Amino acid sequence: MTRRDAGERSANAQSDKREDGQRINKLPNKVSGRGKVSEEMIATVEFTNPFSFNLENVYIRMEGPGMMEPKSRYYRLVIGGSSLTWTEYFTLQRTGTSRVITTLDCPALRQVHGQASVTINP
Repeated sequence: MTRRDAGERSANAQSDKREDGQRINKLPNKVSGRGKVSEEMIATVEFTNPFSFNLENVYIRMEGPGMMEPKSRYYRLVIGGSSLTWTEYFTLQRTGTSRVITTLDCPALRQVHGQASVTINP
């Protein structure tokens, strides 16, 4: 079993429907690694624009209380049907249970969330 397989956890975002009845794409994120203090882990968020129209001024935020500082990315344009992936590396500092939370926000698509729980061992 690889290091990635050993600690991979994933969660899907809450989804909602737009007024036109289209389902908003989920915002999955994954946390990979062994889940041990002082060891590196990887957080990845993926998003596919499910619409035929482009999304403009897209902000994605990722944070892990007690695990990683809040980070954000700005995408001027996400073309309809296209995908993006953002990966961050971080080192665990304390034991316990925490989670990585991701949020996508833009004028045409508000507050799409995702989270992945992590158990951190000594």
